[in-house]
Amino acid sequence: TTNRYLIKVGPGVFVEDTITLKSYVTVDGTGDSTIIEVDSTSKDVIVLVGSSNLQNVTLQGSTDSGKAALTVASTMGPGVSCGIDNIVFGATDNLFRSALGAGQFAIVSIVGGVTGSDSNFTNGYDISGDGYTTISLANSKSSVNIAVTDYIKIQGANNRFIMSDNGLLVQGALGGSVSNFVR
Repeated sequence: TTNRYLIKVGPGVFVEDTITLKSYVTVDGTGDSTIIEVDSTSKDVIVLVGSSNLQNVTLQGSTDSGKAALTVASTMGPGVSCGIDNIVFGATDNLFRSALGAGQFAIVSIVGGVTGSDSNFTNGYDISGDGYTTISLANSKSSVNIAVTDYIKIQGANNRFIMSDNGLLVQGALGGSVSNFVR
């Protein structure tokens, strides 16, 4: 089906198993008062699929090594693009992670992604694998309050990271540091 659906989520803290978005569905919260927290630190918070959208929520809880607030499904489904708007990243090991295999494609647009003073992450955007992942980042900002290993980590000849429309503003605060901004 190509019918589009909008799911409105009110304020609150929602402790959930990993949520795999559905194609043609937009999940829309109320901003930083809508918090989606994964029920175990060893799980990702949100799995993106093709033609899905997520906006106006805070994501947190995936703090074990290698886990992410946002990750891409190994099979994107219909369409290869998905949109992320006005997301606040709370405590998580990776903000975004993609490791697609050969022949798999993903295009992810992140507009207005924010890490705040309570964010605690080791890696920002971790893109690897033999597939084709393109991240477009616009109007995003980050306050780095902790030691970040890799803010943008790209491995694999087919993967791309694009910044546009003010791209990314990174501010060091309270002794935060970034070992590798792009690796």
